[in-house]
Amino acid sequence: MSAALMAIIISPVVEAATESRHGELPLMKIEEVTDLIMSPGCKYVYTLTLCPSEEAKQMREIVKDKLIAGESTDEILFYFKEIYGPRVLAQPAKEGFYFVAWWFPYFLLFDVFLIVGVILVIWRRRASSPASRWTRAPSRCPSAKERLSPRGWMACASALPSTATWARSSANGGR
Repeated sequence: MSAALMAIIISPVVEAATESRHGELPLMKIEEVTDLIMSPGCKYVYTLTLCPSEEAKQMREIVKDKLIAGESTDEILFYFKEIYGPRVLAQPAKEGFYFVAWWFPYFLLFDVFLIVGVILVIWRRRASSPASRWTRAPSRCPSAKERLSPRGWMACASALPSTATWARSSANGGR
């Protein structure tokens, strides 16, 4: 019983919120169109729905009258575009320069991913090529088994620069 009572109380409130004051047109339909038009009265900062200026109020009335007359959203937008120019549209038309301006961020993002991908492919190919691998120069030092003999230690010591070479390089400033 209380659900039925709530439905009776709430239904007029919901209907009043969705209809204009004359009751001919839903307020949401008017706001749908006025959200697509920028207000010249607010220096094209706000849409007609949000602008408090007198000019915006008059433009909202024009939109409402045109919707009651049966005009479509595109016809209303074309009407205001003819009067105020393309700046009045909240979303620019996707043609000509505006098409490029609309899609440029997506093209830029795609290009960045493409360039990074190409760089990664080149980098991986260079890393896997045998010429670029870090290879160890063959050691002149003998293996661990050969080092146990006195001769093995001598061969390893001869592979190192002599102390005379070190003295010369430090006297020249390390060059």
